[in-house]
Amino acid sequence: MMPEDDFLAFCKRVDQLNSSIRSSSATRQSSKAVVDGTRQTVQEWFRPVRTVLLSAGISEDELSSIDQMMQDLLRLAQVRSTTASYLALLRRVKKELSVVEVRREVASTVARTSSASIQIRSGEVRIIQMLDELVPSAALSYRQAIRDLSQNDRESFRGTANEFRSVVWDVLDRLAQDDAVTSSPGFKFEKGQTKPTQKQKARYILKSRLGEKARRTPETTLELIEEHVGSLSRAIYDRTSISTHIATTRGETMQLRMYVETLLAELLEIHFD
Repeated sequence: MMPEDDFLAFCKRVDQLNSSIRSSSATRQSSKAVVDGTRQTVQEWFRPVRTVLLSAGISEDELSSIDQMMQDLLRLAQVRSTTASYLALLRRVKKELSVVEVRREVASTVARTSSASIQIRSGEVRIIQMLDELVPSAALSYRQAIRDLSQNDRESFRGTANEFRSVVWDVLDRLAQDDAVTSSPGFKFEKGQTKPTQKQKARYILKSRLGEKARRTPETTLELIEEHVGSLSRAIYDRTSISTHIATTRGETMQLRMYVETLLAELLEIHFD
């Protein structure tokens, strides 16, 4: 059986193939190194890698996109295909592999616990894809928070709550930079502030596509996120029963996750199924 880390080795192989083609000055690819490398990549996917992912709990449907991309990649290697075609396809492959990596990590965590309630929905996969593109640091925090919630023996969720909050803050800082917010029509600093608040940043992002009334829900969600993070931090000191503490803070963190994902769906224009 292939070692678990061979999936990451496969991802590195894709990166290497992409780098090799990108560094080429040729407009079409026909070199033996590129053709052989492409074929080996496709063979590695369909033989060991795909099988191990299936055994790890990833479904056929979740791998179907990469299956099709790998077939397309093989077709490119069969003729003198353009460099642009290779790079465009490999970019899509890398994006999809990042999603599969998250699913694999969650499936692996679930397998190590007696039971698990954490599931990755299609809308959450799209959030991960968007975060990987726009704010990689937020993508890392989001992945870590999901892993934390999958651990049934976890005793503290304060760090998990802060990871979820970091996701929102990083997205707001990326999509609504201070200079852009302060120069927008009608902007005024809130009392005692010298920089735009997170609520003002969220309002700036949503202003162009939502009416005043429709913006209230995301802004209220932002307040709820802050309230839950503060509540979880206080709970570390306020609760004396460790069993009650764990059960309650897990539930609160699950609620926080829902708020964060609702807000991200609005900010990133993602629709959940």
